[in-house]
Amino acid sequence: MSVDAIKQALERLPQSPGVYLMKDAAGKVIYVGKAKRLKTRVANYARQDPAPTYYRNKVEAMVEKAASLEFVVTSSEKEALLLENTLIKRHRPHYNVDLRDGKTYPYFRLSLQHEYPRFSLVRRPVSDGARYYGPFESAGAARKTLRWLQRIFPLRR
Repeated sequence: MSVDAIKQALERLPQSPGVYLMKDAAGKVIYVGKAKRLKTRVANYARQDPAPTYYRNKVEAMVEKAASLEFVVTSSEKEALLLENTLIKRHRPHYNVDLRDGKTYPYFRLSLQHEYPRFSLVRRPVSDGARYYGPFESAGAARKTLRWLQRIFPLRR
């Protein structure tokens, strides 16, 4: 996918939040990205930098390998973040290194099965009758919030 191909793809991209997938000639996903405004974000790939850096050289190599671009519009930036995380874990693209690990975003879990409910922090919500709140981008902030919730609400630990 050359810069010209990106410019053609820009014609059909909306200014909405979403996720875009770059695929190589074989149809394999090589990069998954999210955007608050899809059209604006993808337009950055067509821009020429006067002073290329290592990062810019890497991006140019990725753009040259890309043969097509697909996108999914989401209702919010947070939904795009979650979808990006899911798609990276599913496709394990070569150019995404940050989210390829097994970690997911944390959720608060409020168990309702016991006489005395309990708040806890989990990474994967399951259908177990508990209430889940989240996801949260920062695990550290979620843990801090959980400590405050445990001080305010005298639930079992």
